[in-house]
Amino acid sequence: MIIEDITYIKGNIAKNQRLLALDVSKNNIGMATSDANLRLAFPLKTIKRTQFKNDVLLLQKVIASEEIFALVIGFPYDGDGSLNERTQSTKDFAREVLKHMEIPIFFQDERFSTQVVKNKNKDVDSQAAAWFLQIFLDKLNSQPVIPT
Repeated sequence: MIIEDITYIKGNIAKNQRLLALDVSKNNIGMATSDANLRLAFPLKTIKRTQFKNDVLLLQKVIASEEIFALVIGFPYDGDGSLNERTQSTKDFAREVLKHMEIPIFFQDERFSTQVVKNKNKDVDSQAAAWFLQIFLDKLNSQPVIPT
């Protein structure tokens, strides 16, 4: 399910589960994970995209091995905040993922993420995913904790 309210995480995540960020492009998927405390983001790896079914199988393996609770998918706006062709393909990717697995999906603005990390590392896609995942985690941790 695609979820907009990030407080959903705090009420539903199990101990030691983490978040996985995906920087989805036509040719690659950059991946980054959070720590189990949901405080820090770390680049994981970048995979070359092939057929969607192969991409999903690889994604399922990462989700299982990394104890992932939810996906945070980079949402590509134009610099002025308008939607573009990549925005629709990202939505389509998320919908296709949900046809193959039940996992919460959140979108995070990824504007300028590639430009911010471009000179820092050759694995730009996983670095970009870590950059926008950190923004998401900071936003998550600024939310008040509601007692249950």
